Amino acid sequence: MKRRRDSTLRCAIALSVALIVVSPCLAAVDVPVYPGAVLDEQATRMIHRSKPDHPEYVVYNAPDSFEKIEGFYKKLGATDVPHSRNISAEVKYVVLRLPGKTYFVQLSWIAGNKNGATTLLFGLPPA
Repeated sequence: MKRRRDSTLRCAIALSVALIVVSPCLAAVDVPVYPGAVLDEQATRMIHRSKPDHPEYVVYNAPDSFEKIEGFYKKLGATDVPHSRNISAEVKYVVLRLPGKTYFVQLSWIAGNKNGATTLLFGLPPA
């Protein structure tokens, strides 16, 4: 019984720490997250290490095609950030802004990606 309680307590502490680390990022994003996209905590931590001046960046992965996800945001009124679109057979990339929203969403897809996912990065534009 005591072991089970200790195990439950350790799990609760680990979950609380994970939420404390990630939740400040999630709370501020004012752009809708694509339905079915899953938070990529590892990629979010990696980008925080590589870009410490952007602690608001949050990374998600979605199993749907780049085009389907882009269509979702276009229906919400999203427009391309000028000169951000790069579409080829190997790479698809665009940064989108939504009217009245503070955050942008960057969509990217790379051919040969092991999971075939489209990556969504949410962040604030440069000041």
